[in-house]
Amino acid sequence: MDIDSVTQDNVLNHQELQGTMVRVTGHLGGDVDVWDSIKLKIGGHEYTGSVDTLGNGERVYHVDVDSDVMKANTAFSVEVNGHDAPGNPYSKTTSHTYAVDQQADATLIVDKLTGDNHISRAEAQGAITHITGSVSGDVHDGEHIKALVNGHQYDAILHQGNNGLTYDIETETSAFRAGHNRVSVLVEAHDDHGNITPYTQTLNVTMDDPAPHKGHTADKGNHAAMQHALHNLFDDSALSLSYAPVATGHGQATAVLSADDKAKAMLDKVDLSDLARELHEGVDIAKYIQSGGDHHQIASPAKVAHGIDTALSTHASGDPHSATYSLDHLIAKPDHNPTH
Repeated sequence: MDIDSVTQDNVLNHQELQGTMVRVTGHLGGDVDVWDSIKLKIGGHEYTGSVDTLGNGERVYHVDVDSDVMKANTAFSVEVNGHDAPGNPYSKTTSHTYAVDQQADATLIVDKLTGDNHISRAEAQGAITHITGSVSGDVHDGEHIKALVNGHQYDAILHQGNNGLTYDIETETSAFRAGHNRVSVLVEAHDDHGNITPYTQTLNVTMDDPAPHKGHTADKGNHAAMQHALHNLFDDSALSLSYAPVATGHGQATAVLSADDKAKAMLDKVDLSDLARELHEGVDIAKYIQSGGDHHQIASPAKVAHGIDTALSTHASGDPHSATYSLDHLIAKPDHNPTH
């Protein structure tokens, strides 16, 4: 007697163990007949099979074994017992080993996006954000790898190079949201035994708001640019402006901005409360002033003539709870009353 391989490659894979039973088969010779006994012993369990005769007269047998028992073991024995025509008894036992492999193996590595898993405002301006990394194990050159970004799916091909299998998945930066993002990278491993096993790695990626909302404080770069523009407008060769401390009714002082005739002529066209707001929101101040603030309310000449309180305590909207904006942080104030 002999025992056939339990599968074509004698390895039980994940799919082959999904049924309730695994059939073990083999061939018989000699005086064995269909009424003889076939028993399979495995891991303390015993199963009974049957002998069959093929059309060509060959004797074969089969024994059905619980899949869970086959999964938990890698060896079994088959015993046949009977007697020949004159009544002489016989017994034969044969053992068999096999393997169980239910999983294809892979190691998936995902590099940190942008080096730190944080997409800055500057990085968010790019149309493409790259997800890169490497894979090893039961994966192969030319196979696919995927990325999921907030429900958007992207695909790339694995490439074999000097550093092994690597990938570069191009994702749309617009798929990321300001704040927290969940990024998943998925690859399927395929081994020689027919297993297909998915592998996933997840990253938590944060992103700055690519377009800051109006009313928010400008970042350092914008602040420096606005300060430079304001100084160019208000330098001695263009407009003469000066600060003077003025006492308030509560024993405190506030800075009042005074202007010469040339400055007044320019500033008569611009409402400084709007200017402060535009400056705060990062517009091109030079263009704003040179246009005369034509998309805002025109300032009264008396505002410059009587001095301009840059604390802007009076709200243009009339709403006592609306935000105020100040120019104080953009023009250096002297310690004492300035002189021209």
